[in-house]
Formats: sequence, structure tokens, C-alpha cells
Amino acid sequence: MIRPERRQRRGVRGRQHTVGGARVRRLETPGGTSPAQSIGRFFRTARKSQNLSQEQLAELTRGRPGRVSRAMISAVERGLHLPGLEVLLTLSQALHVSPMEVLERLELSRSEPVETAGLSFDQIDDLAGKSFWAGDHRRAAAYYAAALRVLSGETSDDPEERRRRVATIEIRRGAALRRCGACTAARAAVERAISLTDEMPELQAQGYVVLAALLVQLGVLPLARDAADRAVALSEGGGLQVQGWAWIEKGEVLAATGQFVEARRAFLQARQRVRGAGDRNHEINVEGNIGWCLQGLGRYRQAHHRYVRAVELARKYKVRASEALWLVALGRLALLEDRLDQADAYGAAALEISRHKNNLLTCFRAEWLRHLVSRRQRPDDPDRHRVAYLKKLYARLEQHRGIDEIREFKQAYCSPSTRRGGCS
Repeated sequence: MIRPERRQRRGVRGRQHTVGGARVRRLETPGGTSPAQSIGRFFRTARKSQNLSQEQLAELTRGRPGRVSRAMISAVERGLHLPGLEVLLTLSQALHVSPMEVLERLELSRSEPVETAGLSFDQIDDLAGKSFWAGDHRRAAAYYAAALRVLSGETSDDPEERRRRVATIEIRRGAALRRCGACTAARAAVERAISLTDEMPELQAQGYVVLAALLVQLGVLPLARDAADRAVALSEGGGLQVQGWAWIEKGEVLAATGQFVEARRAFLQARQRVRGAGDRNHEINVEGNIGWCLQGLGRYRQAHHRYVRAVELARKYKVRASEALWLVALGRLALLEDRLDQADAYGAAALEISRHKNNLLTCFRAEWLRHLVSRRQRPDDPDRHRVAYLKKLYARLEQHRGIDEIREFKQAYCSPSTRRGGCS
């Protein structure tokens, strides 16, 4: 019989404790990093970055509804206890961090832990990169977080080089978090990196590339255009690879605003550079993005050719996440041309890849494509099971307002005229 004060759920054991007058739960996760340890490290890093002692932070919470004692702060930072909502909000406000970023970190910490014991920084970074391009972005984010922990424990005779390495990992981590849908945490990581790279124009350009991509995803296009322009300007004196990335983001911003002729020119500039740099991963996305521009210009046959080329390259270079992305694009084009069976097949193929890697945004896009096909083929069938699944995904992705499928779903199922008790 399980005693009332002790319970086990999903491999996590919890006990209620009182620390500093507040009720908290102590979490113990068999192996790996527990959610409490992940959140504790975040708060400790935020406190130290502001040169605050635990006593000073406790004093800053005086007068707030959820005042936190020094003992509570110590317990939270050591990962002994997971703070309740009131303590979480109080610490977030005192440290000027977003509570949403904390919640995103909590969600990500519940993923399968990565094993990094005995690995060097370079080995962890390499594993992170392989996970990212395999489409396993949650695992990549976890590896990059581990790399940052390694850097935080190192001493260096070259502060400039250490700052460069931290900024590089924050940029890569931000890119992975963006793909996970953890947009607040992604933006915070990239903005930290940009602030570290004042005298490193090529690295700062990389930060603005990721920031521009994130802002497009969020639908904040004026800021995205500014970030993309900064990336292009900063990359001019750098290598071809970074120049190519910057021109890709400039093209994506232009395409998102319907300027397909200008966007295609930007993508052609990008293609020249990424090919010169031998950057296979971005060559795939340039080909697909040129197809997006051609589709926007009504040149469907040429767009189809580019999408197929992007999928072929993704398969050749074994980049499954990109393969799924451009399969969805092929499906959307087939839907436009009323080739419904082909559209559904493309959606199903993209979904199989994305589910395996837990790529929620591509899962959503593929499922929405298949829903549109279903409604076209069987108008009397509401496709309730798929819509219910889409609503669950939407609850985690609704801030991606720059994605066509997210906007379409919201209009169809979450607008005031269609909503019944919300979308979730």
C-alpha cells in the first residue's frame, strides 16, 4: 500500500516538505537530471548573472505575496525542491526572467535525459549537432544545456575564447529550442548570445539569423526583417556559410510578407554561398524555399520540381527533419492542385518521420494537411479524432502565429464564432 505522503508517477518520486514556511515537493528522478535540478540551475545562473547573493535575492522578495526565504532559495537552486507556482512567480519577478521560460524549461526537462558523463565539451557539442540535424531537437537542446554546464565549470586563461564558446552554444541551443516550440527560452538564449558578441560580427550575425527565424515563426515580421538585415550586414566580412544563412533568413522574411520576387533573389544569393561553403543542410532548405517563392508566384510546376529536389537532397544527406518539412510543402501544393490522394500520402510520410522525432510543429502541419484532405474528400465527416489531436498540439504551439497552418487552424476552430469552451 502506498502511503499518502509518498507517491510515484512516471519514474519520479515526490515528498512534501516545508522549507521557509512554504510547502514544496522534493523530487527524485532515477538517473539523469530531474526537473527540480534543471529549474534550480536556471535560477542559480540568473541570480549569479546579476551578482546577487541568496540573502540579497531573499530581500528582493520582501513585500511580495510569495516571499521566499534564503533557505528556500538554497533548496531550489540545489535541486532539492521544485518550487510551487507562487514561489516560481516570485523568483521570476525578482530576477526579471519570464515565468514562461521557466515553464518551458520544466517541460523540456521531462524529456529522456542525455548521458554526458565522461564526455568532453567537443564530444557533447558533436552529439548535439547530430541530434539537431536528425530532427531530434529536444535531445539536441538537452545536449547543448549540458555543454553550457561544462563551460560554467571550466576555468580559462582566455576569457574572450570562453565568451565565444558560450555564445556559440547559446545560439545553437536557441535554434534547437525554437524547433521544440520553446520560443520564450529560445529568444532568451539568442539574446544572451547577441549580448556576448559585441566585437564578434560573424558570430553575432549567427545570433541574428536565429532570432530572425524565431520572429518569423512568431509572426513578428517588422522585427524579423530588422534582425535579418542586421544578420546580412554583419556577415559581409565573414565566411560564405554564415553569409548564406543570413541571406536565407532575409529571403524567408520577404516571402512571409508576400514579396516573392525579392525573396527568390535572396534565396539565389543564399544558394550561391551555401554551395560554395559545402553546406549541405542549408542547401536543402534553399531549394525548398525557392520552391515556396515559385508557388507564391503561381508557377506550380517549377515549385513542384524544387520541392522534389529538396526532398531528394534531404534523403541523400539523411536529414530527416528537412525531408518531412518539404514533404508537407509538396502536400500543400498537391492540395492546391486538387491531387488529394497524393496530398494525403505526402502528409502521411511527413507525419511518420516527425512523430518518430517528436517534431511537434511538423506533426501539426502534416496532420492539418491530412485533415484538409479528409474534409475535401468526405465533407460530411468532421474528422473528430484528428481535430482532437490537433487541439492538443495547438495548445503547445499557438504562439507560432507566423505559421500558415497555425493561423488556419485558429481561424477554423478557435475564432469566437467557432469556439466552444476554447481550443484545448
